[in-house]
Amino acid sequence: EMTADSLRLQHHIDTTHYPPEPTTDELYNLVKNNDDLGKNILFIGHSNTLPLLIRNFGVSTYPQTDLPDNVYDNIYRLRFKKDRVKLKSKKFGLRTP
Repeated sequence: EMTADSLRLQHHIDTTHYPPEPTTDELYNLVKNNDDLGKNILFIGHSNTLPLLIRNFGVSTYPQTDLPDNVYDNIYRLRFKKDRVKLKSKKFGLRTP
């Protein structure tokens, strides 16, 4: 819950909590039904949920394997333009050894 708290406070981001272990379909539908596709949304996820979420939002080429549990320095940015989505991957903070 507090993983991105400093970022949330610095940028005055509203927080929405979702149920533990929701399906990626539920998250996608929540965003889509709220007409939030294309808006800035920060998801904090786990190694087994982020790949599914990225694919559900339209990046079908993203690998289906879980991320390593010891990797904490990835940021994935999805940009929506018309009916397409682009994925950009970045690193932040100290690199994973």
